[in-house]
Amino acid sequence: APSALTNARQQLELLREHVPGGLGLQLKSRESRLGPMSPARSVRSRAATAISPELPPIDFSALRRFICATPQERSEAFGNASTLPSVLRAVLHRLTSAESRLPLRRGFLAAVFCFDVLGVRSRPTALPALLDDSEVSELTLGILAALACEAGGRSYIVSSDASLQRMIHLLKSKPLDSSVHIQVLAAMQRLSLRRSAQDRMIEMGLVEWAVYVLGSPTGEGHGMPSEFSLEFGSAMLMNLALRSAGKRRCLEQDMLPVAMKLMEHWNPQIRTHINGTLYSLLSLQSFRDSAQRAGLEAMLR
Repeated sequence: APSALTNARQQLELLREHVPGGLGLQLKSRESRLGPMSPARSVRSRAATAISPELPPIDFSALRRFICATPQERSEAFGNASTLPSVLRAVLHRLTSAESRLPLRRGFLAAVFCFDVLGVRSRPTALPALLDDSEVSELTLGILAALACEAGGRSYIVSSDASLQRMIHLLKSKPLDSSVHIQVLAAMQRLSLRRSAQDRMIEMGLVEWAVYVLGSPTGEGHGMPSEFSLEFGSAMLMNLALRSAGKRRCLEQDMLPVAMKLMEHWNPQIRTHINGTLYSLLSLQSFRDSAQRAGLEAMLR
């Protein structure tokens, strides 16, 4: 919307595009493994009131050229001063660091999609290539998960169908609760709010995947699903069950026993998501009949 774009551009006054010396995104951050980004366990209150250190401005055009370039193009244009992982880590740091005030982080997030930093519009092959690169896929997914927290970021990501398909493939293929799996599940749960993403996710079997993960105690030899996987997986399934195609897939997977098992889970977020899914499925007569025979009404009292 024009008003949203105007607001984003006002916020970007804090992040002037021109910077002498080119790509001025050099952060002294240690290389650490990415962890779960659960909305229920964030540090938003502290971040919103923290005093932010002075941050250097960024040339977003140079940043886009650096991230979207092939290794050879990157070496020829920028030399070896910065590596792709270090730059992506710096981007992720600016998006998520609790040391930055929330308005600054939201302004930087808006800049990422306004200036097409990941090349979704200007170089459509760039983001899928980053997701395919094992060296930077986890960092890229962390950035996408942060972008997906905002409506503008979700619109930006889902406009790349090839990237969305790569993310679905990663979610289904990576070990449960591995670092890559955690990042992609966080992103997919947020993207499941978008109708176009829902269509692709249902088509590519994420309803079946979610029902399996929520209902399986072993997770195919990868151990019990963590609370994070249950919380974000149930939230994603609730969103997909809003669609007629998603409801049909849930019926085909015999969702009722899984839902009845999780209705009494100690985590209130998981219970809320399961109740939301049941509310959608109870609009189907066949599901209501099955629920009555299984004694769901007594459990709800």
